[in-house]
Amino acid sequence: MKLRSPEKKQSFLRRVNLYKYYSQLNKLLKVPAECSDMVKPQDSETSLDLITIAFNNVHVLKHQIRKIKENVRDDNYTHIVADNSNMPEKREEIRLICENEGVMYVGIPQLENNSFIIGSKSHGVSLNWVFYQVVMKRKPRWFGFLDHDIYPIRPVSIVKTFDNQIFYGKKETRDSYWYLWPGFSFFEFDFLADIKVDFSPSKIKDTYLDTGGALWYSLYSKLNDSDFTFAAELRITLDKLGYDYPETVEFIDDSWFHSMNASLWKDASDYSDAIDDILTKKDLKLI
Repeated sequence: MKLRSPEKKQSFLRRVNLYKYYSQLNKLLKVPAECSDMVKPQDSETSLDLITIAFNNVHVLKHQIRKIKENVRDDNYTHIVADNSNMPEKREEIRLICENEGVMYVGIPQLENNSFIIGSKSHGVSLNWVFYQVVMKRKPRWFGFLDHDIYPIRPVSIVKTFDNQIFYGKKETRDSYWYLWPGFSFFEFDFLADIKVDFSPSKIKDTYLDTGGALWYSLYSKLNDSDFTFAAELRITLDKLGYDYPETVEFIDDSWFHSMNASLWKDASDYSDAIDDILTKKDLKLI
């Protein structure tokens, strides 16, 4: 599979930057997963792959693994950690945690000379590699992507949330365009198997769509968002929950907690003690 930008009109500088990005992405897409056993096709009609994109943060991943084991009620799911960490020592820590917890681990190959592929671009490259080198080979009935700082805090069934839809997740809207935020997005595999899947960030005219936005061209633009149900979200500052921090966290469908900023993409206080406390509460009351 060779991907190219779906954008229709590009300035010269934009065209150059997209060429550099997609050249690196397509180079990576040729690299297979190191563990051949994990990419064997799934037999069951009820198989579900939950795929976490990890990045340098061991603390939140430990919580997520524990909470998924505790609260995901689907019978035939596989939790896979796809590691995009750029620090070798963190990769080793994450690999050992997965090994000890019985969670599948795959290291996402690192590109050379990739200093310009950071942030959303790095996330898009990771998602595309996982889709083409892991999901396309495993062929689960359903699959979903999770950020590493999202945790189920109550019993949940991912399959039931589909409710006969082809996808489910948190909708992002930019101007008149919409797409699923890939940090909390679930898909029916067969529906995506025959289209050009690209989780890269993208632009439509002058509107920037973050990671996952390139799917607007091949998928979302052909659908009416009013025909689908999306996740409900509540953003709230930690001080409203009784903690001495002004930072914002998020609750999704009243069943998932998103502690946010685990990849340190913005300056903020270290509020990991508040995260720890929230994740130990049995009956969290939202204001």
